[in-house]
Amino acid sequence: MWPAGTRPAPPFALHDQSNRRVALSGQHGRAVLLAFMDSHCTRECPLEGRTIGDALRQAGSRRPVTLLVVSVNPWQDTAASSRSAAARDRFGGDWHWLRGSLAELRPIWRAYGIEVVRTPSDVNHSTAIYLLDGRGDERAGFNYPFAASQVARDLRRLAGPPAA
Repeated sequence: MWPAGTRPAPPFALHDQSNRRVALSGQHGRAVLLAFMDSHCTRECPLEGRTIGDALRQAGSRRPVTLLVVSVNPWQDTAASSRSAAARDRFGGDWHWLRGSLAELRPIWRAYGIEVVRTPSDVNHSTAIYLLDGRGDERAGFNYPFAASQVARDLRRLAGPPAA
């Protein structure tokens, strides 16, 4: 884990699966699991998504945790496909699948080091996730494949009671 205050998370705001505007700055006070996925993917995203769902369940709910998934497929991701992927991956609690245009998403991908390449048959992309603390700092990062137990452990640290 990175020390608090050393890696402020780059800010952004996008619309979610319910067409609500969700800003990263609106998550202060909550731990955030930030992922980058394609709701139409049939390869890594379903595996990564199920692992994220497992990690959230294993982390428990001592304090609020929000899952923010930033789309890597602005060409096809829709509200319906996002809800379908979230159901497939058994996302529970407070989750938002954030969508936008290529022009809106590209700077976010760049800020978080996510490579996205559209091919004729697929969207290839990085599989990094970030854990953010309640102050909006990046505190941990994982590349898939990662273990749900490792992510859950770090989420519990970030979402647990504040240090005295």
